[in-house]
Amino acid sequence: MDTKELLDRLRCPGIDACPLQDTRTTCTECQKTVKKEAVEVIEKLSNGAGWISVEDRLPKDDSDVLAYLRIGEEGRIYPANYAKGVWLDCIFNTPATKTTTHWMPLPEPPKGE
Repeated sequence: MDTKELLDRLRCPGIDACPLQDTRTTCTECQKTVKKEAVEVIEKLSNGAGWISVEDRLPKDDSDVLAYLRIGEEGRIYPANYAKGVWLDCIFNTPATKTTTHWMPLPEPPKGE
Protein backbone atom coordinates (compact mmCIF):
# COMPACT_ATOMS: atom_id res chain seq x y z
CA MET A 1 0.00 0.00 0.00
CA ASP A 2 1.41 3.39 -0.93
CA THR A 3 1.16 6.56 1.17
CA LYS A 4 -1.62 8.13 -0.96
CA GLU A 5 -3.82 5.04 -0.70
CA LEU A 6 -3.26 4.91 3.06
CA LEU A 7 -4.17 8.59 3.46
CA ASP A 8 -7.35 8.05 1.40
CA ARG A 9 -8.33 5.17 3.66
CA LEU A 10 -7.59 7.18 6.80
CA ARG A 11 -9.90 9.93 5.49
CA CYS A 12 -12.76 7.44 4.93
CA PRO A 13 -16.13 9.24 5.21
CA GLY A 14 -17.94 6.24 6.68
CA ILE A 15 -19.46 2.96 5.56
CA ASP A 16 -22.12 4.55 3.32
CA ALA A 17 -19.56 6.39 1.18
CA CYS A 18 -16.55 4.15 1.75
CA PRO A 19 -14.79 3.15 -1.45
CA LEU A 20 -14.06 -0.21 0.21
CA GLN A 21 -17.63 -0.96 1.31
CA ASP A 22 -17.71 -4.02 -0.96
CA THR A 23 -14.63 -5.53 0.69
CA ARG A 24 -15.18 -4.61 4.36
CA THR A 25 -18.15 -5.47 6.51
CA THR A 26 -17.96 -2.58 8.97
CA CYS A 27 -16.08 0.68 9.46
CA THR A 28 -14.67 -0.75 12.69
CA GLU A 29 -13.13 -3.65 10.81
CA CYS A 30 -11.83 -1.29 8.13
CA GLN A 31 -10.30 1.10 10.68
CA LYS A 32 -8.55 -1.77 12.49
CA THR A 33 -7.00 -2.81 9.19
CA VAL A 34 -6.08 0.78 8.29
CA LYS A 35 -4.45 1.36 11.70
CA LYS A 36 -2.32 -1.76 11.29
CA GLU A 37 -1.31 -0.72 7.76
CA ALA A 38 -0.60 2.85 8.95
CA VAL A 39 1.77 1.57 11.62
CA GLU A 40 3.61 -0.52 9.02
CA VAL A 41 3.92 2.44 6.61
CA ILE A 42 5.03 4.82 9.38
CA GLU A 43 7.65 2.31 10.55
CA LYS A 44 8.90 1.95 6.99
CA LEU A 45 9.01 5.72 6.44
CA SER A 46 10.76 6.33 9.76
CA ASN A 47 13.18 3.45 9.27
CA GLY A 48 16.46 4.44 10.88
CA ALA A 49 14.88 7.41 12.64
CA GLY A 50 15.09 5.89 16.08
CA TRP A 51 15.54 2.90 18.28
CA ILE A 52 12.59 0.88 19.59
CA SER A 53 12.85 -0.34 23.18
CA VAL A 54 12.33 -4.08 23.65
CA GLU A 55 10.05 -3.08 26.53
CA ASP A 56 7.79 -1.19 24.08
CA ARG A 57 7.66 -3.69 21.25
CA LEU A 58 9.55 -6.65 19.81
CA PRO A 59 10.19 -7.32 16.11
CA LYS A 60 8.04 -9.76 14.19
CA ASP A 61 9.17 -13.36 14.58
CA ASP A 62 12.13 -14.31 12.36
CA SER A 63 13.05 -10.69 11.58
CA ASP A 64 16.49 -9.43 10.66
CA VAL A 65 17.11 -6.13 12.47
CA LEU A 66 19.80 -3.93 13.96
CA ALA A 67 19.99 -4.47 17.69
CA TYR A 68 21.67 -2.61 20.54
CA LEU A 69 23.49 -4.84 22.98
CA ARG A 70 24.15 -3.42 26.44
CA ILE A 71 27.00 -4.80 28.56
CA GLY A 72 27.44 -2.78 31.75
CA GLU A 73 28.30 0.77 30.72
CA GLU A 74 29.31 -0.33 27.21
CA GLY A 75 27.09 -1.04 24.25
CA ARG A 76 27.33 -2.03 20.62
CA ILE A 77 25.12 -2.26 17.56
CA TYR A 78 24.95 -5.61 15.84
CA PRO A 79 22.95 -7.28 13.05
CA ALA A 80 20.52 -9.66 14.68
CA ASN A 81 17.77 -12.11 13.94
CA TYR A 82 14.85 -12.22 16.38
CA ALA A 83 13.02 -15.56 16.37
CA LYS A 84 10.95 -17.36 18.98
CA GLY A 85 11.95 -14.93 21.72
CA VAL A 86 15.69 -15.21 21.08
CA TRP A 87 18.04 -12.52 19.77
CA LEU A 88 20.76 -14.12 17.66
CA ASP A 89 23.90 -12.11 16.96
CA CYS A 90 24.38 -12.71 13.23
CA ILE A 91 28.14 -11.99 13.37
CA PHE A 92 29.10 -14.43 16.13
CA ASN A 93 26.02 -16.66 15.80
CA THR A 94 25.39 -16.46 19.55
CA PRO A 95 22.25 -15.63 21.54
CA ALA A 96 22.12 -12.17 23.16
CA THR A 97 18.66 -12.24 24.75
CA LYS A 98 19.43 -10.83 28.20
CA THR A 99 21.36 -7.75 27.13
CA THR A 100 19.53 -6.54 24.00
CA THR A 101 17.73 -3.34 24.99
CA HIS A 102 16.72 -1.72 21.65
CA TRP A 103 16.26 -2.59 17.99
CA MET A 104 15.35 -1.02 14.65
CA PRO A 105 14.38 -2.37 11.23
CA LEU A 106 17.14 -2.77 8.68
CA PRO A 107 17.35 0.03 6.13
CA GLU A 108 16.22 -0.61 2.56
CA PRO A 109 19.04 -1.92 0.36
CA PRO A 110 20.59 0.50 -2.14
CA LYS A 111 18.76 0.88 -5.44
CA GLY A 112 20.48 0.58 -8.79
CA GLU A 113 23.74 -1.06 -9.66
